[in-house]
Amino acid sequence: MSPAYPSLYQVNTRVLLTALSRTLGRPATLDDIPDAELDRIAGLGFDYVWLLSVWRTGSAGQRVSSAHAGWRHEFEDTLPDLCAEDIAGSGFAITGYTAHPAVGGTAALARTRRRLQARGLKLMLDFVPNHMALDHPWVEDHPDYYVGAGELEQTRAPQNYTWVKRMRGDVLLAHGRDPYFDGWPDTLQLDYANPATQEAMIGELLVIAEQCDAVLRHGDAGSAEDLRTHLGPATAPVLGAGHPAREEAGVRRASTTPTTSASGRPDVCVGDARGRGTSVSRRTWFALRASPSTGPCSSSTTAS
Repeated sequence: MSPAYPSLYQVNTRVLLTALSRTLGRPATLDDIPDAELDRIAGLGFDYVWLLSVWRTGSAGQRVSSAHAGWRHEFEDTLPDLCAEDIAGSGFAITGYTAHPAVGGTAALARTRRRLQARGLKLMLDFVPNHMALDHPWVEDHPDYYVGAGELEQTRAPQNYTWVKRMRGDVLLAHGRDPYFDGWPDTLQLDYANPATQEAMIGELLVIAEQCDAVLRHGDAGSAEDLRTHLGPATAPVLGAGHPAREEAGVRRASTTPTTSASGRPDVCVGDARGRGTSVSRRTWFALRASPSTGPCSSSTTAS
């Protein structure tokens, strides 16, 4: 472990728990991660364990991921035997910053943090300030937290806007997006021009901070700056072969085909979604690939 260059071990939580579920013959939660696996990670000398996508997500995101023809084609490229149960929806289409019941909920997350701390490991969790899920409770209670639009904007760029049904009246809102790409149809863009949105998201960040030892802020492109912001200025080498910008599909299973990075070393157990043909550091990751060096269910990034 190096104070100057802390190292980060990333776990695609959904894929890990799906693999454990098949072994156990029942749904697995964070409590089912073997002590031996945590001992192994600690023994490798890592400082942080990043549990990717533990937060609560909703049915709207799962429906979008299942129905989106382009995404589904990419899922099938990675998992030729893809079935409906494999598609959980994006882990970043968040409906609340509490641990998803499928991973064991808040109590299981807290117990996992204590298990990590007992081994000298710190827990890192996601923060996605750009957007929320289509079915986040704020859609009903605080639609002003989101970027609204008129029908003229929708006519000009229909892929970037959606009508959202509400008990108190439907509203036209913008999808969350990177400014260089079309909107993500399973999300809604937060409006930081509204001071109330700023205060609400500060509150969400504080909620996350109570549940972990470090917070990873996902920017539009998931840049190295995100990690430097939270772990210190010397953290960039932690990125190694890359850094996930967005877990597009939340596909639950791992492909068994390893990939190789542009540097010639094995990819850190990832599948690329939209970034095919680009450098590894720009890939968007949605499914974990098996690697002999890291095992079938987890991936790591280390200082080079």
